[in-house]
Amino acid sequence: MGASFRRTQRVAWGETDSAGIVFYPNYFRWFDTATHELFRSIGLPLRELEQRGYLVPILSVSAEFRRSLRYDDEFTIDSTVAEVEEKTFRVHHQVRSGEGKSLSEGTELRGWVGKGEDGPHLLSIPAEYRELLTRGGHVAAHP
Repeated sequence: MGASFRRTQRVAWGETDSAGIVFYPNYFRWFDTATHELFRSIGLPLRELEQRGYLVPILSVSAEFRRSLRYDDEFTIDSTVAEVEEKTFRVHHQVRSGEGKSLSEGTELRGWVGKGEDGPHLLSIPAEYRELLTRGGHVAAHP
């Protein structure tokens, strides 16, 4: 496993649906935010990466839901770089309740993309960035 990051937060009122549970697209937003924070924690804020000419867009995302979250529930997302290929990498997200129960899991497949004059295109992940993604380590944060 590679670099990892833990984020703990609470469900906001606006993240719930008419049944009072988290509306599922919010999980994908949380996964994306967690990946951005993971990058920041390893010294690669995505804004800086973009200034260097790189993007890391989502190519595919999936999730499995086991238990519901409701307004004001505390939860934790553990995000880990699970796989690094030549031009892509996968981030695995595990969502747990404040009591540690597994609520959902998700995976993002992201590409390493160059911002060229001829438009964006997949590139090989440079060695120094590959090292940061695969080296492991863990940082925890509370917003």
